[in-house]
Amino acid sequence: MGYIIVDASKVLQERLSIPFLASPASVTVKSTEERPDDILVFAYPWSHGEQVEKALVGELRHVAVRRSKYGNNTVVAVGVERDGDCRVVLPDGRTAVDRGGLCAGGPGVRIATVIHDPPGGGRPVVSPEIRVVGYYAILQWPGEGVSYSEHIRGPDLLADLLLAAEEVVDLKQYHVHFRSNSRNAEPERVRAELEQLLRELEEIRGLQPGEPRVIRLGEYLSIIRVPRPAKDLLDGERSKASPTVRWHHSLKTFGRQESTLVDCAEYAAKAVGDPQPRDGSLIAAFLLEHSPRGQAVIDHLRPDGSSIRLGPFRIDSVVAVDGEVRVRLQREIRGSGVYDGLGAEKMRGDRAVTTLQTDSWVVVHEYYRSDGRLIGVYANINTPPEIGMGRIKYLDLYVDVVKRPGSPARVIDLDELESARERGLISEALYEEAVRQAEKTARRLDSMY
Repeated sequence: MGYIIVDASKVLQERLSIPFLASPASVTVKSTEERPDDILVFAYPWSHGEQVEKALVGELRHVAVRRSKYGNNTVVAVGVERDGDCRVVLPDGRTAVDRGGLCAGGPGVRIATVIHDPPGGGRPVVSPEIRVVGYYAILQWPGEGVSYSEHIRGPDLLADLLLAAEEVVDLKQYHVHFRSNSRNAEPERVRAELEQLLRELEEIRGLQPGEPRVIRLGEYLSIIRVPRPAKDLLDGERSKASPTVRWHHSLKTFGRQESTLVDCAEYAAKAVGDPQPRDGSLIAAFLLEHSPRGQAVIDHLRPDGSSIRLGPFRIDSVVAVDGEVRVRLQREIRGSGVYDGLGAEKMRGDRAVTTLQTDSWVVVHEYYRSDGRLIGVYANINTPPEIGMGRIKYLDLYVDVVKRPGSPARVIDLDELESARERGLISEALYEEAVRQAEKTARRLDSMY
């Protein structure tokens, strides 16, 4: 993609046969600790983050993206409103959490810093301090002293950075936070950047707040959710450098048991000199067949970062055929209300039969009365399912298809899919596939029921 990898781990250096480069990084790309299916893009300058994210989406194609409007440490003019309680209003109209000080005075417009704006949801956090970001450091006013990234170690390096800050900045009025990039920087470069950051901060301090607006962009932040089709592409790239189990990246996201089985299979392939990717369907089938109590749950992940856990289901059957896994699940309906999309009343003793295949973009739920009569069919359009120990997950694509006996199949919630596309939550490739699968499924249900 035309980018240079710097500060790579030893494992990555060996796998890709690349040297270690200690140059400063403008973009960090890594999986998140909270959700292994997500890739974090964190960057300064802002434009570099946009470019890398666009390149990743172009390569992976079937992905969902949650972007932060203001990222981290973006300087803005905010409106402070008082109508009983105080409200801090950002330029886009959202209300932010005041970390302290902005609500102390009367109403008006003030310059502040968006400390953090969570991608895809959550209230942004603002602070009355002004922060300006550079490659090596973040300069804040008012403040004092210095702080360091956790990646900066060694007394000599710490002393050199402190000296650079003392030569440029009054540390009784300003605070300097050294970013991880500064560990590999020449002292002259660090001092030159601090001088530039100080000039920019002083210029911002001299501004009139005016209308709410963005004054200086900080660090770009977005999260790319990677479902099965994109993970399969990553498997293909990894297989060029090392024996790789098919569904490697998918299985690894579930946890230690799944990861150990993958490592064992790849170790065996490497030991016998087999360069071809091995089949992960047998691992997935084994995991599901050995699920505790013969049950499984479905994690219904959404592009906006939210999720719903369905089940538990009783596992009726698991079959691995031609590199794919077919699963049949059942559960008894215990709640009351109405079946979504079908408009039929839920009754005690109803039964749900769920079928899915790892090569299909559809999960089919059939609902039956206690006497065996079909109530209706609800087909969920989603990315091909992934399987772990007692867990099945997929990325829901909003649009669904419903079918009641004697009535034609209907595509529902297409407006939610359209909205996700307009908001940039899903890639164009994912949108087009969802529409195609919904239309195909409607025809299929009409021919089957």
